Amino acid sequence: MINKSDILIDSLIGYHLKGAPRGLFKEAIGLMNVSKKKIIAYDIPSGLDSTTGKCYDPCIKAFATLTLALPKKAFTNNKARSHVGKLFLGDIGIPGFLYDRVKKGSRPYFINDLNIV
Repeated sequence: MINKSDILIDSLIGYHLKGAPRGLFKEAIGLMNVSKKKIIAYDIPSGLDSTTGKCYDPCIKAFATLTLALPKKAFTNNKARSHVGKLFLGDIGIPGFLYDRVKKGSRPYFINDLNIV
């Protein structure tokens, strides 16, 4: 199936990762990475810790990542950036004033790097 695809979508694990991917997740990430296909990660690349930015082995190396609502803290980690690829922020309709209630000034770190869709 991978060989017949032009683009791969990674939505295997999400941001609740606890430790390195195992079992079928580990196998799938390995197959996707060696395929040389462009990978688009949904919310966060599988194998990347959303808080620390630690890239476990294996970790998806995405061409682009579509993250939702707010960028993840992990995206400030320089090592993680090479796995995230081009970063897009998906607007899911949260009113702007609520962002400051979540964390004052959470967006300015990314404002120059984001493509809001």
